[in-house]
Amino acid sequence: ENVIVNRAKGDGHCPFCSPVGETGRGAVEEIADKFGRFNLIHVPLFPYEIKGADRLAEYAGVLSGEAYPDMASGSVDTPPDEPATSATKEAGPFEGSLVPVLRGGENGAMSNLMRDGLDFILFSGKGGVGKTSVAAATALYAAQHHPDKKILVYSIDPAHSLADSFDCPIGDRVVAIPGVANLHAAEVDLPRLRDEFMSEYRSLITGAFDTWERKRGPKLDIRFDRNILVSLTETIPPGLDEVLALE
Repeated sequence: ENVIVNRAKGDGHCPFCSPVGETGRGAVEEIADKFGRFNLIHVPLFPYEIKGADRLAEYAGVLSGEAYPDMASGSVDTPPDEPATSATKEAGPFEGSLVPVLRGGENGAMSNLMRDGLDFILFSGKGGVGKTSVAAATALYAAQHHPDKKILVYSIDPAHSLADSFDCPIGDRVVAIPGVANLHAAEVDLPRLRDEFMSEYRSLITGAFDTWERKRGPKLDIRFDRNILVSLTETIPPGLDEVLALE
C-alpha cells in the first residue's frame, strides 16, 4: 500500500540536499508514474545521520506526516494546524513544503500500522536505500503509539546496522531498547540458524536411510541415493534465510 521514496529533494532551499535531488529528479518522476496507485511517501534527505531514539522519532514523524524537517536549521517541526490542501499534497516531491507527498493515503506510511490481524511488517530492497532506518523508525513509532503491544524489530541483513540506528548494543539475542519499555530488537545470526537447520535436516535424511538399510538388509543398495540427498543439504534454496528468520 505504501512506497517510500527515501532521500528525495525538498523545496530547493537546502544546499545540502538540492544537488542530490536534481540528479534523482528523473527517477522520482518515474516512480510517481509507475507506482502512483500506491501511497507514495517522499522523505527528504536529512542533513544529519538518523541515529539514536531521538533522531529516529523525528524520522518517524516525517514518515507519518506528523512533522516535517527544516533543512536549514536541521530541526524537525510540527506541521501547521490547518490541513494541507490537495494542491499541496499533489505538488510533487520537488515543490512546496517538505511535508511528505501523500497520494492515495491520509497520514503517511504509518497510517495503517497495528491494524487488527497485522503480525509482520517487512522491509525489503537493495542495499543502502534506508531499510534499516525506516524499519527502526517504524518500530519506535509503533511502540510509542501502542504501549499495550510488544514490538520486536529485527534485522536479517548480513551486514547488520540496527545497533547503529538505535545507538545501543544489539546482538543475536532479543534485547530491550533503552527508554522504550515495549520495544525489543535483535540482529539475527543467519549463518548460525542456517547451520542448525541444515544439521537437523541432514540428520533426518541419514537417519531415514539408516532405518531403511536395517530393515532391507544387504539386498538394498541405496548408497548412491543417500549421497545425493545428503549433498542437497549443502545447497541453500532462495528465501531460506528469510523463512528461518520468521520462524
